[in-house]
Amino acid sequence: MAAPSRGLFSWGANSYGQLGTGNTTDTFTPQKVESFPNEAIKCIRGGGAHTVIITESGSLYVCGWNSKGQLGLGHHEDQVNFQIIKNIPPICDVSCGWEHTLAITENGKLYSWGGNNFKQLGDNQANNVETPTIVQAMEAYTVVDIAAGLRHSVVLTNTGKVWVWGAGGKGQLGVHVQGSIPSQVAIPEQVQLGNMIVKHVACGAFHTIALTDDDKLMVWGSNRRGQLGELPYTPDNGEGTLVVSQPKYLPSNAKNINTIFTGWNHSVFQTCDGSLFSWGRADYGQLGRVEHELLLTSAVYSEGCCYIPKPVELAERITQISCGSEHNLALTENNILYSWGWNEHGTCGDGTTTNVYLPQQVPDIKGWKPTLIGGGYGHCFTVCEQRC
Repeated sequence: MAAPSRGLFSWGANSYGQLGTGNTTDTFTPQKVESFPNEAIKCIRGGGAHTVIITESGSLYVCGWNSKGQLGLGHHEDQVNFQIIKNIPPICDVSCGWEHTLAITENGKLYSWGGNNFKQLGDNQANNVETPTIVQAMEAYTVVDIAAGLRHSVVLTNTGKVWVWGAGGKGQLGVHVQGSIPSQVAIPEQVQLGNMIVKHVACGAFHTIALTDDDKLMVWGSNRRGQLGELPYTPDNGEGTLVVSQPKYLPSNAKNINTIFTGWNHSVFQTCDGSLFSWGRADYGQLGRVEHELLLTSAVYSEGCCYIPKPVELAERITQISCGSEHNLALTENNILYSWGWNEHGTCGDGTTTNVYLPQQVPDIKGWKPTLIGGGYGHCFTVCEQRC
């Protein structure tokens, strides 16, 4: 019996061609991407307005915004169709910031490229980098996980240690230099977490989260929107915001935390049984677990934020999550695709631009079954198989 055919679909913001559809027009419902070659896809990641896809063979295909070289193609021209990055070893994982990209090779070496105004590439160069370049300061280590924030970078090695660099003025690096919070760190610096062994890292625009091997969540950075959880929280009242500049423990009643996902100012973690918990900024509906009208009346909410991780109510077990800047996608074990949050550019895929405050099913892609999801800050992708 022949294997089912696959299709790649995209929707959302497209000002720079990040949807790979050959144009720069926003799309409000999933549309088939014709420019992608007939190769099996391993994962899909996106940044401010660029997209990177890893195939099962380890090749990288890119499209979208390229003003800082974040596509890694050796030039600064935007691409509205997918192009392959040449002269790079097989890649197993990738993460995208606003205008920079990180990638791990299959043997654990770290590459970076794109914008470097905040030293987010980890190489102490003054300028942007247009092609994938190995991060020499990490060359002696085996890298197993990466996370790109807005303009900072976080890396996990196989020894369970966390390294950071880039913009740091809001405490998102979790390190001090000469006793104070650094505005930038140019060369990778290890975060001091004592004897803790970390198994996963994630970061939003200005906050960072590390998941330890005993299921503890360590958080640091900006807490302006409650994104650091049950720490002392000060709403943004025009008098400054709370910054946690060194790692702190985030209490949670959840057990068996499997992985973490972050938007700009909100976070989601998934447990091993497929349950979701969310916290942080909520005013676009990005937490997916309360009606908008309750935000200013509930005891755990303040100024459109929720600082306590609480369950996202979904009837089915979730197998995949993808967070954009202020929206989310979730795929169930029965291949049902849900979305919620910011929808100005059609990021929720429902054909409207109205924000979505509770998870809703993305309208069925006729004849196709979603099997993989991913995307960037304001754009979305799903890989589908043809239904029998």
